[in-house]
Amino acid sequence: MLYLIGKIFGLLFIMSVALLFDKKKTKKSIILTSIFTLLFWSVFEMIATLDGNLISWRLAFVLFLNSLITGIIAMAIVDITIIVDRLYEKKWYTKILPWFAGILYGLVFVIVVPLVIMEQVKLYRETKQVEETVESVAQVWGFILSKELITDWCKPYYELKVYPKKFAETFGPIKLNAENFIVETAKKSGEDISVMQVAKASIVDTANKSYEEDYVATKNKKEQNGGKYSKKDYCKMIDDKADFHISNTKQYFEQLFNLSLDK
Repeated sequence: MLYLIGKIFGLLFIMSVALLFDKKKTKKSIILTSIFTLLFWSVFEMIATLDGNLISWRLAFVLFLNSLITGIIAMAIVDITIIVDRLYEKKWYTKILPWFAGILYGLVFVIVVPLVIMEQVKLYRETKQVEETVESVAQVWGFILSKELITDWCKPYYELKVYPKKFAETFGPIKLNAENFIVETAKKSGEDISVMQVAKASIVDTANKSYEEDYVATKNKKEQNGGKYSKKDYCKMIDDKADFHISNTKQYFEQLFNLSLDK
């Protein structure tokens, strides 16, 4: 209720300025002037109600629409008051109040708008930095997951025992920390964490295709020498040479992300 009352007085003030540009001051012209005034008002109220949030097209539209809807009631009361009480003919409303309202809102715009712009620039930089960090962490998580999935790919043919254990010892903590960071950041920003499942599904598909291609390439080389090579043989080789494969993965990881896994 207090919000509506405050809005009525605010619009009553700014309409005193807007009516200076309405030469006709008929009922129709006053209503048209009030419509343009409400649109103008809603834009600046939208800026004032960002409340520390980084502006986006979606947020701006929601705040603008909310201001417009609540403003229609307040502006209707203002229009009725101006027309019924014939405020547009009274000196205090047409001569004195516009000066007061103009100075008041002018000061508000001069002080508030720069502060909002500075806040938005700061929020944008912070958000950009977080996005870049999340992207880097997501790449780390995706890389580790793609190498870990060999265990699932091999399961129908040969159950890996050595590789999963040693891989978890080397990359497990990093993967867990990366996953927790992504989830917590998503929650703080109000994003749906189900995007992790979508990303995981995509990584699984890509990784399985990569394993299949590597197996086929290895099989072809073996068969050129007259031997047979099954997926069981391929997976057993992964397990038997777990230290070698993990060492190569570790080296590639450190080069790719410029990180050292050595404590």
